[in-house]
Amino acid sequence: MTNPDRFSFSLATECWLALGLVIFTAVAVRLAELPLWQNEAFILDGGYLMATHDAYTWLAGVKMIGRHVHDAITVLLRGIVSLGFPVAAVGFWAPVVFVPLLAVPVCLLARFLRLPDGGLVFGILVTSGIGFLVRTRLGFCDTDVINLLFPVSMVCCLAAWIEMLKNKSLSRDMAGGAGLQSLALALVAGICGKMALYFYPGSSSVLLPALGLSGLLGFFLIRREFRFFLWVGLLLTFGTAFAGWFGFLFSVLTAAALVVFRAKFSSVFLMLILIAIAGFLAYLGNVDSIFQSLLQRLYMYAKVATPEMVNNATGMKLPDIAQSVREAQNLDWGLLGPRLGGNWFVFVLGILGFGFVSWRRPALLVFLPFLVLGLASVKLGNRFAMYGTVGIGMGLGLGLSEFMSMLGQSQGRRWIAQLVLACVVLWPSAVFMQEVRPVPVLPKIYAETFLELREKTEPEALLWQWWDYGYAGQYYAERATFGDGGRQSGKWLYPLAQVHSATSPRQASQLIRYFGQAMLEDGLARTTDLRTALFSGNPVSDIQKKDVAEAQEFLSDLVLDDTNWPTSLSNYFIVSWENLRLASWISYYGNWDIASGTSAPGKIQQVRGEVRMDSAAGTLVVGGKPTLLDSMDVVEKSGTRHFEWPNGTGMHVVVNQMSRQVFLMDAKMYRSMMVQMLLRPALDFAEEFTLVVDNSPWARAYKVTN
Repeated sequence: MTNPDRFSFSLATECWLALGLVIFTAVAVRLAELPLWQNEAFILDGGYLMATHDAYTWLAGVKMIGRHVHDAITVLLRGIVSLGFPVAAVGFWAPVVFVPLLAVPVCLLARFLRLPDGGLVFGILVTSGIGFLVRTRLGFCDTDVINLLFPVSMVCCLAAWIEMLKNKSLSRDMAGGAGLQSLALALVAGICGKMALYFYPGSSSVLLPALGLSGLLGFFLIRREFRFFLWVGLLLTFGTAFAGWFGFLFSVLTAAALVVFRAKFSSVFLMLILIAIAGFLAYLGNVDSIFQSLLQRLYMYAKVATPEMVNNATGMKLPDIAQSVREAQNLDWGLLGPRLGGNWFVFVLGILGFGFVSWRRPALLVFLPFLVLGLASVKLGNRFAMYGTVGIGMGLGLGLSEFMSMLGQSQGRRWIAQLVLACVVLWPSAVFMQEVRPVPVLPKIYAETFLELREKTEPEALLWQWWDYGYAGQYYAERATFGDGGRQSGKWLYPLAQVHSATSPRQASQLIRYFGQAMLEDGLARTTDLRTALFSGNPVSDIQKKDVAEAQEFLSDLVLDDTNWPTSLSNYFIVSWENLRLASWISYYGNWDIASGTSAPGKIQQVRGEVRMDSAAGTLVVGGKPTLLDSMDVVEKSGTRHFEWPNGTGMHVVVNQMSRQVFLMDAKMYRSMMVQMLLRPALDFAEEFTLVVDNSPWARAYKVTN
């Protein structure tokens, strides 16, 4: 028994208190960096630049540009914009608007379990744990801001549902009492699941295991005579979440019919009916396709895939991008504790708490998929760490509350313990937010280049910039782009990198003309709308029909052809200083051998530390170590000065006096068009390209001569 307090809160008041504190914390921790955003370098046309590349795809979709104009999050954002809010503002503030909503299911579950104080720490880690916070800061308008909301809501409903069936004093008149309440909760769980899959189909990696655990737990925890409502509830949840609108209606009507007429059938006949319904719903829900999709995602995120696994039927090997995508990179074991719990102490305490509270209340084991995905981030990629904060938060918050209740502690002591633990778990996130700085995904000058292209290009133009900036190009320039964050597999990666790594303007222009037209024609085979075709076409569809030798010969002839490759497109090639930071990867893919699946890229490195030049001998001295150079380009406000020396080392250096950056590179990298067309006079490329936007040295845009 708990000790009574002189001034005690009601259960509802405790729930509201926890909810308010979690929401306040989730907002406040994100607003910590707001003063740092008040910088003209981060503001364009009265709106902030975004902090993640993917933000621009949804914002472009709001403008009806790109491949995601009808996606759930785009529709949601467009609805908010329709209320009169600026597009950029909606994107920038999205994390502050959506993330705090996670507090609602968490605190309601804690109230249902009569552990309302546990919702505080649980909610703080779910909304503000570092693994989730790093992906939902200001300007991070990506699906992550809402991806956790509905899966967490569904699993909270499942936990409450199992607990209800296990602990209720169920009467035999189930149709009029707790049985119908349990089915209503199962239906709510299914609706949350449907919304989760609507916003992010990959949520099935949490939902299906949680649903399976619910069935397993229910089988062992619920009295035999009440398992009927367990099986019906599972089918109702699954049908609502996975089986489409017809499956939803079928599940509801079938559940109602089974409840009303169950007394007329034997238990064996009822079981056969339930099995038949389960098979039908599995068919409607394409369960086999869901599992195949999950395995494919696991396969790619685990980096098992190699170039040989993305071959065409004739053996052509296209490169794979997964290793160079930041969110797919493995999380180091040493960072597992800090990402999931803020530090190793909290992480270990959370694991212990998860085990303890699951032992005391087995229904909470349905949160295990969150914890497993978080732990798997060491192999699947750091993005999955955000799922682990849910499991650690549940173990800490509800575990402490259960432990204090088991010891018979008073309400006041329970809240003091939760508040102390809340400070402990929030401290790493607060320190993290004090140390980070706003980092827009592209500089303001690059965004301004896209804005200028909006005014200077045809509405149906095609922009060729490195794929990382494809979404930003769609948003600011409102034009189709060759490649973006969703079109960065070998089909687009290989041609785009070939263009950037080309060693002559002629080679670059021919590649652009051919692959752009090939993508357009492949897309027009499925749609008559030119812009839609540009976003749906496969640029290597014709090459993939050839064997490797034919494809290599075709590409070799293409870049040496004396006649312009015919194209009906207006193509624009954008080079930027930002590409030098990515140049190693670009050159790696741009020098890819489609026969062997290997690459011989150019080399580049940013030189840091004390740098000294001996201009007479053409020597770069870094930390006392000299390197003989063939050339040096010095970028200044007044232009670029070029120096050469007859050293024959094949080494070149580019010095940016404005940004204080120095890049040392070999001849293969230096001769690439991504470097040359950024530094050299535009007239050097006049036969193939016309300069249309010159924000040198930060960004330049050229029109390909047709």
